[in-house]
Amino acid sequence: MLVHRGWRWYLVAWDRGRSGWRTFRVDRLRLGGGHGAHFVAREPPDEDILAYVRRGIREASARLRARVVVHAPAEMIIPRVPPDVLVEAADDEHCIVHVAAPRPETMALYLGLLDADFRVTEPPELVAHLQKLAARYARSTGSM
Repeated sequence: MLVHRGWRWYLVAWDRGRSGWRTFRVDRLRLGGGHGAHFVAREPPDEDILAYVRRGIREASARLRARVVVHAPAEMIIPRVPPDVLVEAADDEHCIVHVAAPRPETMALYLGLLDADFRVTEPPELVAHLQKLAARYARSTGSM
């Protein structure tokens, strides 16, 4: 099955060598000689193949995970994040966003795009990077 996500195409296929479903980026595939067993139809790994691919991408690229308290209602934040990001309502004025990213720099960028105040206490790499950015931004405006 082919799935388009973002700017890429993915192939969801049964890997006979690993006896399981795998997701492959199409731009990284190389054509082979067509050796081996013929195609055997199988039930897909999920009814929603796009959701399956999204979960796989998120898990593969997410070295860091954070639970972020955002000072805005969930209804305001949900449209600002990709559909595979979990946003939970905490109360009428706060929500919890579960963020995953490969690096603290990337995670800080995502959090900045929320356009709302937030509180992060871990992971330590993210806290340190946000402190570094806060100091840099303060210097850039002459506030320090």
